Amino acid sequence: MPPRMAELLLEGFGADPGYRDAMLGDLAEEFGERVDRDGLAAARRWYARETVRSVWPVVRTWIRGLGWRDARHLFGLAVSSWLLVAIPLFVVLAILQGLLALVGILMADLLPLLFLPLLAATGVAGGAVAGALHERAPLAAAALLGALFAVQQTIGVALAFGPDATWVTQLIVPPLMLACTVAGGLLRVAAVLRSRGERCVSASRAG
Repeated sequence: MPPRMAELLLEGFGADPGYRDAMLGDLAEEFGERVDRDGLAAARRWYARETVRSVWPVVRTWIRGLGWRDARHLFGLAVSSWLLVAIPLFVVLAILQGLLALVGILMADLLPLLFLPLLAATGVAGGAVAGALHERAPLAAAALLGALFAVQQTIGVALAFGPDATWVTQLIVPPLMLACTVAGGLLRVAAVLRSRGERCVSASRAG
């Protein structure tokens, strides 16, 4: 069975159903032939390359077709998702920083142990929320939210840690937020596909 990444990406960027189904069918057929001929590892490498090639035209078409109204709507959804997730995060971090200060511990000292996992969970949750709010292209909404998170965290780290900020916080936090938010978007797409498959199975049994 071929990897699901192509299906997730095509669905996540709102590919036309006809193009998506035809592309997935061609990839699956060729993948099976390459497994028999070259082995599973080589077939997976080929599938990864072809996934990028098949998804990029969809992304390019989506960007070109994005009008001002659509862009404004998408940005609004990303900001809404950011507010839903970032405000609770700020509250938790403020309380945590205050409690740690009472016992003489700096937030920077606990960064690898506590702060980064909390940010990662926030990114995944935010990506899932953004994907749920923008069903037509959930992965695009998650990616935009990830970019907003990356900018916000770059500024936030500088303000929160000041001279105590290390290269780890400055270099790791922004890409971590982007990657985790996109992962949340992929989880949302996977949930939609799974739900759709279950409905199809139920409908076929009922028929």
